[in-house]
Parts: sequence; structure tokens; C-alpha cells
Amino acid sequence: MHESSGRNRSHLTWRDLVVAELVLSLSAATALPDVAVTVRTVDAEAICGRLESLTLEAGLRVHDESNRLIDVPAADLVQVATSVRPTSPPQAAITLRLGDGGVLHGTITGGSEAAISLARPNWPSIQVPREQVAGLLAPHARADPKLAQLERRIARARGAQDEVLLVNDDRLLGKVRQIDAKGITIESQLGRTKLAFEALLGVAFGRASPATAASNHEDGRAELRAALVFADGSRVIVSSLNWTGQTIRALFFGAEHVSIGANELVRVEIAGGRWRWLSELTPTDYQHTPMMSLAWPWRQDRNVLGGSIRVDGRAFEHGIGMHSQSRLTYELAGRYQRFVSYFGLDDDSGPLGDVGVEVRVDGQPRFAADHVRLGKLHGPIHVDVAGAKRLELVVAFGANGDIQDRLDWADAALVRPPRNGH
Repeated sequence: MHESSGRNRSHLTWRDLVVAELVLSLSAATALPDVAVTVRTVDAEAICGRLESLTLEAGLRVHDESNRLIDVPAADLVQVATSVRPTSPPQAAITLRLGDGGVLHGTITGGSEAAISLARPNWPSIQVPREQVAGLLAPHARADPKLAQLERRIARARGAQDEVLLVNDDRLLGKVRQIDAKGITIESQLGRTKLAFEALLGVAFGRASPATAASNHEDGRAELRAALVFADGSRVIVSSLNWTGQTIRALFFGAEHVSIGANELVRVEIAGGRWRWLSELTPTDYQHTPMMSLAWPWRQDRNVLGGSIRVDGRAFEHGIGMHSQSRLTYELAGRYQRFVSYFGLDDDSGPLGDVGVEVRVDGQPRFAADHVRLGKLHGPIHVDVAGAKRLELVVAFGANGDIQDRLDWADAALVRPPRNGH
């Protein structure tokens, strides 16, 4: 057989060779290049390389900078980031706030009591089920001083009625029956009223309870999901993902497969795996002792002033903001292996800020640092919490009492053990 094969090759004509060369050239030209990514896992701060594929079932395949092929289970991933830079949403875009924490910016092309049709550049039209939409923001609301208040109202909205928030600070309660490119139609005590988007700031849709991820496991973990974060700030949480080369195919809202180019994606975050942001948990106790009379709350994914978390010029989307002197307590129920966090005074602090920090596990100090001051990011620290029942984060007075003592536990997270020993 080998000899016969050799005789066949020896009788190839120059035309055969030219055709073969063209086929190889075309194949190389049309092959999808790998995407450069930076990968964060539960065990490694960063792996830089080129993505081959990512699914929630098979996990990640990536070639590192030495061209070694590395396989990472999806449950061990924290995030996979591209080199795409975040931008702002288009000025005329409507914003949909989703009940699972997602966000979608785009142009509304239609809508009813069942679904909202949303168009985005380079995407097919998306049908967003109304039951999964917590609220809607008009384009000008993103620049309104009351935006934070409006978003809190959307997050807390409950009940059967929808609440329309108007630009003149009035509100209208009723049921939104229709949505189109120009505005909404609401049925209320005033009858059926059509309102242009220019007349309103947003809509908080009534719903029975906040959306939560169902858990099918004794350890309290939800099923694996992926949060797709796009350049314009949109964030969509999906239960099915297939990323190969430059193409991402994902299942939106459990019903619609959508294909997206990787050039629109900033990162993929994995939820329901071994990594859990501390800000997703509700503390069981908070104790704050002010030096004078001004009491400070703790903040979830914000600094104590309510702004974005930023330490030594580095921004963080996740974390806990605290002020001296305070202690925040979490019940762990023996479900976690490690506590991981950066820490430092927020950039909104001042030169007089000076605090001590301590991490206690079941009442015992496991980590401490004195004289934490402005201008330095510390960590990440790794604290063993295997089998522990309680975690306490302490921020103590420093050299100047409580003046400007605004500390962030940045990217604070808990790491679960591998499931079933894997």
C-alpha cells in the first residue's frame, strides 16, 4: 500500500500541485484565528494565551504564552477576559435591567405584555421575556442625577403593578400593555395612556420576587452559568455557551440561540462554580463603632461613599466597602476552602486615612495588617477557611481615629472545594 501511494504521488501533474496549493492557502485564509485572552482561575491569578474553545460542559482550552495547551474545568474559572476595551452605550439606547442582574442596551422595536423586542448592532433582534425584565431606563436617564435612586427603585419593585417614573418626578401606577420604538402604553386609573420615552425616566416592572438561580446541590451551589459582558456595558447571563475562535454562540433567556462576534466581548464570568464573590452573600451581623456620632453603613460592590471601588488607580467591580471601626460577619457553614481578597483604602479616601485590618475565622485571627494607608493596593491574601463556620472582616481605627478611613475589600471572594473530589 505504501509503494502504491508513492507511485500515485509521483504521477501528480503541475496542475494538481497548483490546485492543492490554492486549497491550502484558502483554508489558511478562512480559518478563524484564536482570540488573545487573560484567564483567571481559582488557583492562578492570570494565564495569558490564546483561546481555543470554551463551553460550560467541557471547560476552557487555552494555549499559554509557551504554546502549552491548558485545560481548565469551567467550575474552576473566575473569568476569561479579551483585549476589547469597554465603551459607553449608544446615546439613544434604551437600557433594560434584568431580574437576574443582567443589563441590555439597545433599540426597542416592539413589545407587549409577554416580551420586548430589542435590536443591537450586528445582532439579530432579541425577544426578552417581560417576566425577566425588572425595569427599563430611558436614554436620558443614564445622565440623570437621580439614576442611582431610580435603579434602587427598580431593584426593589414588587407587586402586580408597574411603576412609571416621569421626568417631572411624578409617578404613574398601572400595567404597561405595549412598548414600541417611541414609548410605552400604560393602563392606569387615568385610562389608557401613551407616553413617549422623552417624558419618562424609566419603568419599574412589578414582579412577585427577585429572580434567583435555582440550586440542585446539597452544597448550595447553583448550576453553572456564564455572564457575558460586552463593550457597551451590556451583561447577559446564559446557561449554555459555545465559544470557538471568533464566534460565540449562547442560549439567551433559556429559549433563543444567539451568535455573537468575540470582538464585542470584554469578558466572560463564570457563576455557580468554585468561586463565589463575597458580595453575593448576606452578612449575619454588622457592628460599627463611630469615633464621634457619624455612623457608616457597609457597602456591597461599592465603597462606603456609594461610589465605584478603586484602590491605587485600579478599579474593581466586586468587593465590600467598610469604614473604621467596624466588623462584618458571614456564616460559612463549612462550605468553603479559602477566603481571597485584595484590600486598601479607596481612592476616595484622603491622606489622613489610616486603618488596621484583620480577618478572623471562627473567632481566631488569621490575618492582620496595621497602618493601611492611601495609595497602595495590598494582596491578594489567601486565608484558609476549610471547615470554618464563621468569617469576620474587621476594620480598626488607625493613627488618626476614623478620619478618611474608607477601606475596600476588593475582589473579595470565597473558594469552594472541588465537587465530588474533582
